[in-house]
Amino acid sequence: MPDPLIRVEFVDAATNNVFAATESAINELPETFALNTAVNIGGQEWQIVQADPMTRAEYVQRGSLTLTLSKIMMMPVKDILYSLPTIYNSLPAMENRAVDAGAVITLNADLWRCVEFVPKSHQSAIDKEFQAIAIIYADHREGQGFNKLHVRTAPAAPIAGLFRLLELKALFAGAQLFDTIAFQREAGVAKDVFAFRYGAWALYGDLKGESVQSLALEPQPQGESLPLDPILQLMRIYDLLLVDWLNASAMPYQEANLFLKRF
Repeated sequence: MPDPLIRVEFVDAATNNVFAATESAINELPETFALNTAVNIGGQEWQIVQADPMTRAEYVQRGSLTLTLSKIMMMPVKDILYSLPTIYNSLPAMENRAVDAGAVITLNADLWRCVEFVPKSHQSAIDKEFQAIAIIYADHREGQGFNKLHVRTAPAAPIAGLFRLLELKALFAGAQLFDTIAFQREAGVAKDVFAFRYGAWALYGDLKGESVQSLALEPQPQGESLPLDPILQLMRIYDLLLVDWLNASAMPYQEANLFLKRF
């Protein structure tokens, strides 16, 4: 007996209206929509921004699936304005593998290492990057965006040699651990990374074996309020600055305390 077909409805995120429907075999659909996926419908590229339900077990049980899509629009390079003055040089290497929906956290690729911890010993590298970012603000702002951005390459692995992942986890009792990281609008999941949610923050970074290479954070919506003590303790023990690259600000733990409390 053939497997039952799944009814799939496609909703345009711009109008919230169903614009197409089909019936698909189970093996033609992914196990989970936790990872970012693009589809081609009638020659138009669409990004899946929401799936209801998210996993194969759920849509097989229901017999139907609703995908909310956003059009991927192309425009001439000369018309592009960047929303950020700076981004980091590269994302981690990516791979395609099955991941349980609850084991992956999705982050904004443009904000990768946008706010990160850097030892004070890297102050000269920080200052050099800040100078380049200042030029973007001074010479390349157009309205609410920028016609050029600064791509940071340093410091590449600021945390290397300071602590291992096990030591980091020990500071953050009660944190929610993730197996890997996915990025909005990027296929697959990241390799050689770690991530966990602590209160209103996701802490994440690069790994080399069990050695932490970088450590950054990103605010998480609807996160519970937890004491900032572990973050501030980490900064004091390892003499770290909290660097907000977008605003060219390098904060010692006293200033970082005030910054983090705003979220």
